[in-house]
Amino acid sequence: MNDKVLYSAKRGSQISVFLDNEPGALAKVCKLLGDNDINIHGLTVAEGIDHGYLRMVVESKEGATKLLEKNGYMAFDREVVLLEVANDPGAFAVVSDIWSNKGINIDYAYCAGGPNVDRGLVVVHVGDIDRALQCLEDAD
Repeated sequence: MNDKVLYSAKRGSQISVFLDNEPGALAKVCKLLGDNDINIHGLTVAEGIDHGYLRMVVESKEGATKLLEKNGYMAFDREVVLLEVANDPGAFAVVSDIWSNKGINIDYAYCAGGPNVDRGLVVVHVGDIDRALQCLEDAD
């Protein structure tokens, strides 16, 4: 695989937290983590009925999970694939096409990055992380 498209692919963890669907709920979590020097590398929030569903990749998963639970949040972690990809049109298409051709379904994905960076982080949940990583390694 072209190194310009995929810089790294590895197993990682995300934390999921249920939030009340009200103003300030997300701000409280972000402030709690920030006040405890835990950096958020990527996040997404989805709406649910009467609650929000926060998924995030943080600098210290264990520390963040303990901190959130200590402060009354229901938090759990899940293994995901962390991709560092080029911040170029079609970069993630290369990875998703490799997985598609091998029958690997992407359950969900989210990314973080900005227009002035050359790489972005894509967080992906797939059913078989080992197989997904092996497919990318084989494509090199």
